[in-house]
Amino acid sequence: MSVELSPRQEQKLHSILDRGMDTLQDFTEKVSRSTVYNQNSSKKLENSYKEVRKSSNSPSNYDKSRMINSELKFLLEKLADLEAKLTKNPEPVVKSREKSPLIQRINENSPRAMMSNSKRKSKERLRNIENEEKTILRLERSITPSSIRGKISLKEQERSRALSMKGKNVEEKTIKYLEYAKKELGKMEELENNYSKLKEEHSKLMAAFEKSEKIRRKQKEIIGQLKNELKNCDGDNPGENSRKKMRTIKITKN
Repeated sequence: MSVELSPRQEQKLHSILDRGMDTLQDFTEKVSRSTVYNQNSSKKLENSYKEVRKSSNSPSNYDKSRMINSELKFLLEKLADLEAKLTKNPEPVVKSREKSPLIQRINENSPRAMMSNSKRKSKERLRNIENEEKTILRLERSITPSSIRGKISLKEQERSRALSMKGKNVEEKTIKYLEYAKKELGKMEELENNYSKLKEEHSKLMAAFEKSEKIRRKQKEIIGQLKNELKNCDGDNPGENSRKKMRTIKITKN
């Protein structure tokens, strides 16, 4: 399964791998040095012990060899005690080394101490390498998507697409409905304007009709009065009746 990495992720991966390789190389070099150093130190101890034995055989240096042998014996006993303490509890041995430089030098040069130090360092190196490998695995897991994650991401993409399509459809429907509502509102406004105009015209016509009705009623009243007057005056004066008729005609015309 091929995975495309960003340049930053590739750089981080390469740096982690380089550190792991460097720690492995340092560990192998130190292990080889410690083995060589242990061999050299053991050879030096054997040579010194042989020289002491040779010097003890000579009769002239008897006292000197006796002192050296006793000192060597004491040192070897101390060395054995310190090695036993080192295997059980290394912390007090470190304190005693700081106090006595001679014992510290002997313990450092002893093969057991060198082996324990090399083992401890090798364990630390191995622990560091394991930690580096764990970090690399975590990084690879975070970078490389698993099949379950891929399926989940595909499902999420499909859901998001379906939701986006639904959202688009709803948006289109709402836009169409808003346009239709705007058109209907425009029609309603036109109808309201026309209704208000018709109402105004109707009110004007009603006012004119009422005015004309008033005038017509007044005319009827005047005509009735004139007719009554003419009936009353027909027998008295025909000239005056004619003049009254003319007057009534003028009034009706006005």
